[in-house]
Amino acid sequence: MNEETIPTPLVVYKKWSRGGGIQRFCSISPWLDKLKCSIEIGQSKPEGGLASATKCWVDLLEFHTFLNALRDCNATTIYGAVENFMYYGGANVEGKDIARVVSIKPWTNASKDVDPFGFEMKCTHLVGEKTAQGAFMPKRPNTKLSEDSIKMTRSELAVAANNLTIAINGYAARNPDWPNYNG
Repeated sequence: MNEETIPTPLVVYKKWSRGGGIQRFCSISPWLDKLKCSIEIGQSKPEGGLASATKCWVDLLEFHTFLNALRDCNATTIYGAVENFMYYGGANVEGKDIARVVSIKPWTNASKDVDPFGFEMKCTHLVGEKTAQGAFMPKRPNTKLSEDSIKMTRSELAVAANNLTIAINGYAARNPDWPNYNG
């Protein structure tokens, strides 16, 4: 995927939160004709401006299915004992292999207590290695290049799921041959 070929994104969900003097954001944007979705998480500097941001791409339908399962409270039935989503991807950027990981897992506090309504959404870029099959895997030992996370509530993720549903249904109505898995 070449950043220059990506159209202006349709942002279907945006969250801003403030805590501990840090303002964080999460932006979810589907690239419908390619069946991809970008998730960008970052934070701003106290004096203004961007401090950091990490963007990852996930499979649109896998991500949408997980968000729907969280919204419908049946993720443990579909995904196992823990409501957890991990997606691995990557790309060659300026001649360097970058592994990208998106994770969504239950939020735990300092005492390791699980919040049943909170989730940590995290985007991570690591030094990567391209496998013979073309996948980008994190190089061992892991070397993080960037990582940003944000706390999301179940209801916020449900809104994101509903907004993705509206975008997907609208796109499918205008494109009757979509999705086309043949290329």
